[in-house]
Amino acid sequence: MKLVSFTIPDSLAGQRLMTVIRRMAPNVAEYAIRDALHKRDVKLDHVRADRNIPVFGGELLQMYLPDTALLAPPAIVYEDEHLLVVNKPAGVSSDA
Repeated sequence: MKLVSFTIPDSLAGQRLMTVIRRMAPNVAEYAIRDALHKRDVKLDHVRADRNIPVFGGELLQMYLPDTALLAPPAIVYEDEHLLVVNKPAGVSSDA
């Protein structure tokens, strides 16, 4: 198991926990986030958290994930001033 932790920025305050995790940890597979929330392996300020609660800025988020949950970052295939083409692995959110 790997511990992933970060402080929630004030700009994401008021959003649901699941949305914030997907934004802050785009290299974590979506199935792993759902499993961690289901198993109650996600904590906000050291208290187990539910996926639908709103978050506040400055809270410490901690998630325990299997080592296989971390995905490689998308590979840039082509880039110029108007276009970016990436090879995005399955399971990585494209709205981050």
